[in-house]
Amino acid sequence: MESKTPPPSYRLPAVLCFLLGFGHLFDLGVGLDLHRSFAWFAKLTATYGAWDPLYIAQPFYMKIISLLSGALMMPMALAMGVGFLKRASWLKTLVIFYTGFITSSNIIWTWNEALAPVTPGSWAWAIGLSLPWWILPFWFTWLVHRPAQPPIA
Repeated sequence: MESKTPPPSYRLPAVLCFLLGFGHLFDLGVGLDLHRSFAWFAKLTATYGAWDPLYIAQPFYMKIISLLSGALMMPMALAMGVGFLKRASWLKTLVIFYTGFITSSNIIWTWNEALAPVTPGSWAWAIGLSLPWWILPFWFTWLVHRPAQPPIA
């Protein structure tokens, strides 16, 4: 009987998709102004905002990006995690949409951070914390769209 467990090469991407999805949950909270209502969320955003005050200021365009990140990209990332575990046929399409959406969002975000009158307190932190959202989607795309590997003899 064949096991339904995904190969190890797809377990790690699944876990990373779930982690990215929960990272988008943070954006949804900021986009909905939950940091103004809940003390624990205010502490979390204040910790993050210590090096990125533009994120805390939330100009209108950033609020829209945060809402889209939480409302659209979070479910997409979680669905990709499920897709990796199930080796779903629809995963290739979803990964392309997610990669395109998150890349365009990252470009807008970084561009506005660079041009904002308030710049991040530490670009190293800003870049370091956003690297997973820059690198992992392209790795996922490569994983699901790479040519089939010949069996090892």
